[in-house]
Amino acid sequence: MKRNGLWVVGVLAALLAASGCRMLRSSAGDGGEETALRLDRSAPYGDVVAEAAARPAPSGPVETKVEPVAAPAAGSAVLPSTGGASYRLRSGDTLIVHLRTTQLEQIESLVDENGDVKMPFIGTVRAAGLTASELENRIQKDYIEKKIYRYMTVHVLVPTRSYFVRGEVRAPGRFSLIGSVKILQAIATAGGYTDFADSTDVLLTRGDKTVRVNAKDIERNPEKDIEIESGDQIVVKRSVW
Repeated sequence: MKRNGLWVVGVLAALLAASGCRMLRSSAGDGGEETALRLDRSAPYGDVVAEAAARPAPSGPVETKVEPVAAPAAGSAVLPSTGGASYRLRSGDTLIVHLRTTQLEQIESLVDENGDVKMPFIGTVRAAGLTASELENRIQKDYIEKKIYRYMTVHVLVPTRSYFVRGEVRAPGRFSLIGSVKILQAIATAGGYTDFADSTDVLLTRGDKTVRVNAKDIERNPEKDIEIESGDQIVVKRSVW
């Protein structure tokens, strides 16, 4: 068994010699003894001769340095905001406004083409370009400054934003408006065209205005695509052929 062990060590030494290595050191671990394996070229097979060199074991525990992980800055979010709370109102948005004084009053209002909403007693309030929380503060301020109420709270809700696709599409219906959506993407979300669709004749209705869109031309020139807004209606017309 001993001879077999020396033969294995000899093979390892030969490999080390071929790669230019002269010395191999191994640590004995906690015992504090280091063994140096020296290649003996005078031996027939280049045997490795073990030479033990006593080394004192380290006294006391080994100190391990651990770098602290920097804590996140105060007030910083762990995950980035999805932007829902920072959405800025625009014409066509439907709002639900809760006015709480001595009692709760719920008002449903539409941001009109001028960017305003109509509120009881104070008339129009500018809403376009504001977040829901900013509009809350503006409505509350108007009621108090005009002495309608001495104290009140306002809460503005923005229902799920959506658009509609109808006509010659495979899955017509109402779809949630998440992020930026353009006409071609809206049609694709509705299942794409039916066999009878005329992609050159698509109607886009926004409020009381309707425009005719050539979706086939947009496919060739994507820069002409139009971004969808909440409440938009897209109708793909039927081909006459």
